[in-house]
Amino acid sequence: MNFIQKKFEEMAPFFIKEFKYKFFSDALNRNYEQERQQSRMLLAFTILAVVIAMMGVFGLVTLSTRQRTKEIGIRKVNGAHSGGIVKMFCLEYLKWVGIAFMPTCPLGYLFMYHWLDEFAYRTTMSWWLFLGGGLIIAGITLLTVIGQTWRTASQNPVRSLRYE
Repeated sequence: MNFIQKKFEEMAPFFIKEFKYKFFSDALNRNYEQERQQSRMLLAFTILAVVIAMMGVFGLVTLSTRQRTKEIGIRKVNGAHSGGIVKMFCLEYLKWVGIAFMPTCPLGYLFMYHWLDEFAYRTTMSWWLFLGGGLIIAGITLLTVIGQTWRTASQNPVRSLRYE
């Protein structure tokens, strides 16, 4: 850098009083610092939104299994296995996850497309990113539904039908 500074001072001694330099990587990192901060904040809010949504799913499944305890008991008395009852509940909730997933994919794609349009160097968006996000949400939902439903379906049916 000293060599470059001396040559610069020889070529332009009257125009610029001091030699200032920046490395391109440092300038690039400073330019994208705001995006990194936004990314961290978006990740935190995304995790918070998923946790709140899963708390809602947990509450909804708990309410649904409590309201349908007698139905589950009758199904078990008539020969249904706990696995079949859990499968019935899982399919019901997966249907709603699928319905919610359909409009969010195009909206997410449009949002990302316009956001990436602002950058000089861009990357392509792959379809598997959206599919992966949907599968993660579906998996968390399934774990919640299976846990709650299995607990209710494993109970003795006499207990739920005793007062009928």
